[in-house]
Amino acid sequence: MFNNITARLNTIEEARRNDFGRISSEINSINFLIEALQNEMIRHYALAVTRRIQPIETDQLSVASQSETSSQSRASLSSSSEVSA
Repeated sequence: MFNNITARLNTIEEARRNDFGRISSEINSINFLIEALQNEMIRHYALAVTRRIQPIETDQLSVASQSETSSQSRASLSSSSEVSA
């Protein structure tokens, strides 16, 4: 009877170790997937920010260029009207 109980306890202990190993392996897999997803999110976020900033920079350059052209046109008109007068 004692041997029977010991055998059952050994079987239970072995099953527990196997379950723990399986669960530990699954946790490691989940952690790996979480890291991969985080890296992918960071990459997508960086790409989105880059795409969002580029048009803003282009618009700012365009506005600055238009402003400079407008200033030059006004200066040209101003000097033309002074010559006419």
